[in-house]
Amino acid sequence: MRLSRKNSAVLAAGAVVAAGLATSFGVAAADNDDNSLAGTSRVTYSCGDPADPRVEDIDVTITAPATATQGDTVTVEASTLILLGVPFDAPAGSFATELDIELGGDASGSVTAAGLSNVETPANEPIRFTGGETQITLDEPGQVSLTPATITSVVDGSECVVVGEAATAATIDVAPAVR
Repeated sequence: MRLSRKNSAVLAAGAVVAAGLATSFGVAAADNDDNSLAGTSRVTYSCGDPADPRVEDIDVTITAPATATQGDTVTVEASTLILLGVPFDAPAGSFATELDIELGGDASGSVTAAGLSNVETPANEPIRFTGGETQITLDEPGQVSLTPATITSVVDGSECVVVGEAATAATIDVAPAVR
């Protein structure tokens, strides 16, 4: 199925809208055999043309180890859920995005979770993007917070930027290295 240029632009803008403002939904154990936790934040984004932006809330889930040791390199996963959807069917893999994640607490800077793509979604239904992943090397002991930031469309480079402040979605407790 081929999407029109207008429909592609609408979905790309919607895809880029996937990150966040203020409400944290909490943390739950991830479905795997390690010590990972998944946290979801609802974030308000402004996407597309700054003169006529699309503003909406997006649920951003970040999964990271609950604990690690100084010097470890850990894998962080990301997914998003665009709550409003788009007015047309979106075939799986039609759109790809990247999510910037701000590091805070005892770390600074940002990392980018690449590889997010949409799952097959009927018209007007929330659109889930999965498959985002990045790695972080934990240089200092303490707590490292992971907060959703800008979403960028891989398709056309358009961006969704956070409106206000996003809530932290996950935190890693980093133990000092044993010497």
